[in-house]
Amino acid sequence: MPIAVADLKAHLNLDTDEDDALLTRKIAAAKAWIASYTGAPFPDADTPADLDEAVLQLATHFYEHRGDEAEADIPATVRGLCAGHYVFAF
Repeated sequence: MPIAVADLKAHLNLDTDEDDALLTRKIAAAKAWIASYTGAPFPDADTPADLDEAVLQLATHFYEHRGDEAEADIPATVRGLCAGHYVFAF
């Protein structure tokens, strides 16, 4: 199931619409980061549950840490959720 802004708002316990555009960008950034990290394109549909959770956690991290430290401190749980989706190239 693709993560929507409503899903992220529920995850963050937000009930206003004022940050919807920002949250949309955070979801997109999370998907891009995950695709880069795993070496595989992010699926458009039928997303595995672990990648859905990784998007929620990473988008939350990006939303809550909007400074320079956001990239450096990617939560280990996000990396763990992505681990089964690595594309290994030799």
